[in-house]
Amino acid sequence: MDYNRFRSSKRVSLVGNATAAAILLVLGMLLEVKGLVGLSLVPAFRGLIDAVILFMVYRQPKRMLPLVISETDPRIQSVKREADSLTLRFIRWALLLLALGYTLVLPEEIFSVLWWIITLLAICSYLLQAVLLKRLMH
Repeated sequence: MDYNRFRSSKRVSLVGNATAAAILLVLGMLLEVKGLVGLSLVPAFRGLIDAVILFMVYRQPKRMLPLVISETDPRIQSVKREADSLTLRFIRWALLLLALGYTLVLPEEIFSVLWWIITLLAICSYLLQAVLLKRLMH
């Protein structure tokens, strides 16, 4: 268990997410694009989660030990990488088939709803990753 490496990675993630949120927020306000302002909430909340995890590791290191081990153990990381690669293979083929099928069915509307398709696939990839990770751990 390497608390120092875990803390440094969470700090880097916290700073990166805070910077991304600030840039998106400032650009959204300057360009008056509400979508960018709303999009800035994603890295802001991720940074908030990182800050809470850092605080919990600082206050209660024994309670956070399973999280630290799961983030720093090379064997667990290799299983997670394998699940990620398998998930990305499924998503790549699903995106290709969906895009081709939608383009053939409604070619005039492909550019108006493409972002909703990408968002749906991203959510599906998170769900599929959890299922595959559980399967690979056993």
